[in-house]
Amino acid sequence: MMQEKVSLSKLKKNKGGIYMRSGLYAFFKGSEYRLIEISDGGLELISNDSKDIDKGFSFYDEGVFVKKVVREQLDQVCLIDTFALYKGVKLKVGSMRNGKVLLGTSQLQLVEDLGFDRTDKYFYEKWVDIAEVQLIEEKQLATI
Repeated sequence: MMQEKVSLSKLKKNKGGIYMRSGLYAFFKGSEYRLIEISDGGLELISNDSKDIDKGFSFYDEGVFVKKVVREQLDQVCLIDTFALYKGVKLKVGSMRNGKVLLGTSQLQLVEDLGFDRTDKYFYEKWVDIAEVQLIEEKQLATI
């Protein structure tokens, strides 16, 4: 598994805040795209760049372009997850907006020390300033 520290300048912004990568991604013709498995068992790449129409993508919705592909067309497929280091503890990132990041954990021993609030029977969350965390992307090769 590869880990990479992520600077805020690398993160893309969307309407609701900052977009963090999580899920399947694939390299196609030199660029990395979000990859989803569609209901008919096929694969579809997702782009937010209208220039990708030149690579065979089609308009789907405002700012969203898609391309159906087969596995053999993809150079590499990986699973990406974004985490945050907060006070020396690696935590799952829920979302980011307005300069804050939502951290979550089910580890009871951490919540008292870090001041998390219970949001579900076994899950705890806390909003913190983005400056208080270091974001880390974990990538692992995936097979589909």
